[in-house]
Amino acid sequence: MQNASSWVFYLVKTGGCVEKGFCYTIPAIREPRSSRHCVDGHQEVVSEEGPESLSAECFWSKYEKYAFHKDVVFDGTPYHTVGTRNVPPAYAEVDVKLNDNGEEIDSFMLAGMVGMQVSSSGDQSLSSNGENDTVRPVAGWWICVKKQNVISAQEEEEEEARMAKRMEERKEKLRKELQLYMLQERMSCQ
Repeated sequence: MQNASSWVFYLVKTGGCVEKGFCYTIPAIREPRSSRHCVDGHQEVVSEEGPESLSAECFWSKYEKYAFHKDVVFDGTPYHTVGTRNVPPAYAEVDVKLNDNGEEIDSFMLAGMVGMQVSSSGDQSLSSNGENDTVRPVAGWWICVKKQNVISAQEEEEEEARMAKRMEERKEKLRKELQLYMLQERMSCQ
């Protein structure tokens, strides 16, 4: 397994589109001219210095000519921008059984970096007006009841109506039984 510091992210521009790949140093050939091989096989890069010893500006000037956005420059090094739609979510979901006073409820917990917040630093050296120039992850978690256990308000009203109807039927049955019993008692007394 290669040392983590020997892996370097690079971009290869081929035919007008940008492809992503990784380069690594072969430790056995670590001489003044170190050979670099790309995992995706697109290009071989040769340099007198290992990329881990270079600043970002020197690395990109030696290994790749990439059209960076000129409005994002830190310490003289231009950086690319990432559209918010290209940032994947980072969350997980796990099944949970809730015990609510003896009643077990099937549910799930959702937790992680569930969103992002774009904010303004006010620093005009980061962007032309200092607005919407900072993106930060937003952490959160929820416990949700699984859908099969959810009873809508309408279903709850229908269940209450069924229960009320059953109670009325039972009361009526008991009333009739009581009347019959009382009638039998009267007849036995005569």
